[in-house]
Amino acid sequence: MTHMDELPEPMVPPDVDLRDFDFIPLYGDRLFNSDTWALCDADEKVAALRLWWRAWHEEPAGSLPNNDRLLADRAGYGVAVKAFLAVKENAMRGWIECRDARLYHPVVASIALDVWAKKRKKRSDNEADRERKKNKRRGMSGGNTADVRRTEPLIPPDVLMENALKGREGDTDASASGAVAPVDPVKEIWDRGLAILGNGQRSLLGKLRKTYTDPAVLAAIVTCENECPSEPAAFLVACLERSKANGSRSAVAATKHAGALDTLARAALDFDERTGYRGVAEAAH
Repeated sequence: MTHMDELPEPMVPPDVDLRDFDFIPLYGDRLFNSDTWALCDADEKVAALRLWWRAWHEEPAGSLPNNDRLLADRAGYGVAVKAFLAVKENAMRGWIECRDARLYHPVVASIALDVWAKKRKKRSDNEADRERKKNKRRGMSGGNTADVRRTEPLIPPDVLMENALKGREGDTDASASGAVAPVDPVKEIWDRGLAILGNGQRSLLGKLRKTYTDPAVLAAIVTCENECPSEPAAFLVACLERSKANGSRSAVAATKHAGALDTLARAALDFDERTGYRGVAEAAH
């Protein structure tokens, strides 16, 4: 039997990924009454907190590499490995090596598993809700529509945004002939946004519309619908900030193309049909 065979199984499955979470739950009584907190000096406490946070965004979440140089970097010591080793014993109190050659802390691992379970449940609930709305639309259109699986790849939201703002040839003729239903893009923003954020976030959605362009807000909403983040409000703001920081070509193009917002809204509806999602007016009923 090798050394690795004698080690415990990893405390967290390898597919647990919480890198989209920009926070970690902090249980104050549990932390501040712990032996680790009582034994650590100021430098050791800072190193311990940094390591817990960095473990949150590792793969799997709640683990750390078993390498002093990497641990020193994650603890905020950079290349000063000797300085890190001086605080390592207390700062890493409770961390255990497992069979995957990574380090796990029982408390951090248990919190990661709890948050992962909630994330999966939310994703499952969202998928069930999309299916319910999809079936409701079928019932309203006759109820005998076959469930045809699309084989073409889904349009990524950023590509959807750019292509929609360019306009689609024949859109005007199609609308005139009745082939494409008229879309109120501002209503799409409010209905889809409130379906994600909840009616209590009307002021936030209104502020986002004032701060950013409507096409950018709608594109962020489509991305949020697709990603199903656990914190939709923070996710929307982050999407819009990234778009603003990157000087999004789509946002610039929106000011140059008449009717682009209506085209984007129709493209977003088309994206719904591809994904089976509809978070608009149905959410209000």
